[in-house]
Amino acid sequence: MAGRRTAIALRILKWVGLVLAVLLAVLVALALWPASTKGLAASPQPVTSYDAAVAEVEDIRDQEVRDGVIAPCLSRLLTHGEKTERAVVLIHGLTNCPKQWELFGREIFERGWNVLILRLPEHGLGNPETGKIGSVSHLKDLDAKKLARYADQAVDLGRGLGEHTDVMGLSLGGTVAAWVAQERGDVDRVVVIAPGIGMPGLPYAVTWGLTNVFGHLPDLSVGGVSKLDHEYQGWSTGGIADTFVLGKYVRKRASEEEPAAPEITVMLNPNDETISNPRAEELVEAWRNRDREVTVYWLPPTPKLEHDVIDPGQPWARPRFVYPKLEALLEGRTP
Repeated sequence: MAGRRTAIALRILKWVGLVLAVLLAVLVALALWPASTKGLAASPQPVTSYDAAVAEVEDIRDQEVRDGVIAPCLSRLLTHGEKTERAVVLIHGLTNCPKQWELFGREIFERGWNVLILRLPEHGLGNPETGKIGSVSHLKDLDAKKLARYADQAVDLGRGLGEHTDVMGLSLGGTVAAWVAQERGDVDRVVVIAPGIGMPGLPYAVTWGLTNVFGHLPDLSVGGVSKLDHEYQGWSTGGIADTFVLGKYVRKRASEEEPAAPEITVMLNPNDETISNPRAEELVEAWRNRDREVTVYWLPPTPKLEHDVIDPGQPWARPRFVYPKLEALLEGRTP
């Protein structure tokens, strides 16, 4: 009897081992199967009329209401009623929404600039009647092509709102801003904050392998806890993969030709454990290798100041410490 049980146990272990070996082989194959970066080049259609830009933003907001975007997350336009000398486009981070930039947007609006905070695709969806944000699983419908077209649209609208257009983005928004810096020569200044180019503590090859796996498999959305009622709680493998696919496109293009934007600044936080600062520095080095001067500004090492240095609702928020530095970078000054 004991011998029979041993034989059965060995057969079970054999089949379990075989299944695990097959699963491992599939994962390795997926990791080596590159996620596509095709279709991510710029396709500019600048809006040169202020009235046309305002009307398009109103149409975007109307569609967002129909789609179920909650009020704090609707795209925002702060305008002085006419095209100003400068317009600033602010791009929020993954899982957050335009409210992230609300306070900072108001401050730079007071400087006489028109300010556009355009909602990223698939963000801010929820129950408009209760105002409750929806599930992070909405990000399963995001893809890198949507991000590239979003970036084009944001810059196109900014062109209609100001004689000069500047772009600033954080995290996923920083990756989008890096795309703008590489692709769009019709902007004046791009400020890239903590871009999602690589995973912290991992070689870039591992980041890209995981991106391939996440990009090919169905989205896995995991809930979490957030202090913000306008931010999806948790994370999405699809959303993370889309961020890094766009980042890889920018890295590849940066190795092939100089960035299009005339002035680029990258701001990094030494306390940041959400993105990889070394990978962001590698992108800067790639730009510099194309004979382009790129400014890197490191936030002073401030305890408890984490990845999202923008949203005043974060428990570690220090807007009075961070915002003046962002304003200086937008003006081309060293904080």
